[in-house]
Amino acid sequence: MHRSYRIMIASAAAASVTATMAVAAQAREPEAQPFAASACITSFTVHTSEDWGADGDEPYLKGLWSAPGSMDDGSTAAVNATVAVGSVVEAWDADSPDPDDFIGSDTVGGSSGTLTFKGDDAHYSAQYSRGAC
Repeated sequence: MHRSYRIMIASAAAASVTATMAVAAQAREPEAQPFAASACITSFTVHTSEDWGADGDEPYLKGLWSAPGSMDDGSTAAVNATVAVGSVVEAWDADSPDPDDFIGSDTVGGSSGTLTFKGDDAHYSAQYSRGAC
């Protein structure tokens, strides 16, 4: 076989292999991204209520949970809400017809712990553990 034909055949074969590799690379599925670690907010406690009087507070964790009813000083309620580690959780006291009162915010850590919310003369806390609820 003539030398120039061998070079053309070798070049064509190399181009075919390169094209096949490019198609295979495009068809490959994207690498899986790691999931964010999660935590379960298990309970919520009103240590000192914001509202004065016998009615207590109507606390909620914004976008996650609302108290089943009015909560007085020392009251604890189950929450069971899953959040991502590193999430900022906001605690509020629902007031009507007045605007709701922002009590405070805290960040969920990487292990079990307590979120503390203090503001507007109130003190709330929430317990959380590592892992989804």
